[in-house]
Amino acid sequence: IAYASSLDCIGPIARSVSDAAILLEVMAGADVRFDSTSEEGQIAVPSIKAIQNQLKGNKTPLKGLRIGVIKEAFQAKNLSNEVASAVKESTDAMERKLGAEIVDVSLTDLKAKCAAYYINALSEASANLARYDGVRYGKRGVGSTSMKVASRRIRSEEFGDEVRQRILVGTFSLSAGYSDKYYNKAMAIRRNLSQEFKKIFSGVDVLVCPSSPTTAYKLGDYFKKGVKSYEDDLLTVPASLAGLPAISLPCGTDQAGMPIGLQIIGNKWREDQ
Repeated sequence: IAYASSLDCIGPIARSVSDAAILLEVMAGADVRFDSTSEEGQIAVPSIKAIQNQLKGNKTPLKGLRIGVIKEAFQAKNLSNEVASAVKESTDAMERKLGAEIVDVSLTDLKAKCAAYYINALSEASANLARYDGVRYGKRGVGSTSMKVASRRIRSEEFGDEVRQRILVGTFSLSAGYSDKYYNKAMAIRRNLSQEFKKIFSGVDVLVCPSSPTTAYKLGDYFKKGVKSYEDDLLTVPASLAGLPAISLPCGTDQAGMPIGLQIIGNKWREDQ
């Protein structure tokens, strides 16, 4: 089911970076029969075996790699101390033990970028899910007396609370009188973000920050937080908005034993880094 067409992409879950790279090798590139989304002239993904052979026996495999640490990520109000400490320890190890050069970089106004992501995503979701009307798509509304009744029944019975909430917010942001205030402004932030990343990557090879301000919620906490839970996507949405490759790796655990995520963001078409 299409959610947000300009943001949707396949995200493999694997036991190791090598396994994720093997999956990427299979997925990458155009499919001449069914593909209408690949960009012309895209760079072929290097072989994972070639990269492994190149790094084999190298005690400082990151030597020559310039890593930018997004300083605003560590200024987020909802960032836990345990997450911040674990990620900083990991970046220190990249420099001391693996040979990387660590520099601070600035990615401004993460909160506005998070809001822009959700306006963009929910607007597209409301348009994509509008097809589920009980006639063309979705469960047929048996006994419905009109198109309006059929549409209302399927969206009430088949969609959960979270889905309905996202459709409503997306529809509102696209509605007459509000699209300029919300959707168009969000798209402008998205365009500016791409330029901001382009400028940052002129001085670094990859970027690093926490994957999330906290570790995973306890069961049921997501529903208690409601819309405020969207703020916890603060650090992952910039890469999605700009169409950049990113990976999340475990870099420690909190006191409860829950894993802490370290996010690495690459430049466009530079998954090899």
